[in-house]
Amino acid sequence: MTFKSYLYRLYKRQRGAVSPFLFGMLAGVAIFSAGVKTQARIETQRIYEEQEKRAQETAATYRRAVENALMSETAGSFGTITADRVNQYVSKSVGGGTRSGSDITLGAIDRDTTLDTQRVMITTSDDDFVRARVGTLAGGGNADNMATDSLTDRNDVVTVDTSNIRQEQIQASLSNMQKQAEVMYGFWAQNGRFPGAAEYTSISDDTGLTNFWGSPIDCVCLDNNSVTLTSVTPWGQTLTVGLNM
Repeated sequence: MTFKSYLYRLYKRQRGAVSPFLFGMLAGVAIFSAGVKTQARIETQRIYEEQEKRAQETAATYRRAVENALMSETAGSFGTITADRVNQYVSKSVGGGTRSGSDITLGAIDRDTTLDTQRVMITTSDDDFVRARVGTLAGGGNADNMATDSLTDRNDVVTVDTSNIRQEQIQASLSNMQKQAEVMYGFWAQNGRFPGAAEYTSISDDTGLTNFWGSPIDCVCLDNNSVTLTSVTPWGQTLTVGLNM
């Protein structure tokens, strides 16, 4: 017999007259039930908010992982962004993958092949539709569609534009080339000319300066008073710094 059935039989024995004791029990049960429902709603809302927060934190971690993967690359490791490359830079506290333990879904679309810039979309969702949609955008869409798709409103989806990161890499390369140029100007001040090929090799060995990816800074000696420093990015873009006295 359930507790509810017991109360009902007890109520019937009262023959219409509800005793203060029984009334108190019924009121107590009603209040208890309402309290349980309210607590359940509060707990459900708390769990939902925690899941949303976790999804946001995980997405932010993957955004940083893409950036770190690019900012840690060398000429040898340069290449297409993949889930394996990104997962190498995911915090151990996040663990990588989705809540169910599945691999992340990642898609990347070229924005500018000349500058090797991409738009990358990553989802940590277990929703098959979301995962398939990310793959569809990467496989047959364009970079602008990826940036404006409704999926970008989700907390478990993150979109990364690598254009800014590539510019940081280029600026870091140019900064080293400017430092090399200062050494070259110092040589001119002492010798009244820019160095020859062998002398430049010695200077380059001493400074140890390279572009962002570790590739050398070359020197094209036009004449004693004019030279051009050059360096080539992994995607074939030539960076130049001209020196002319």
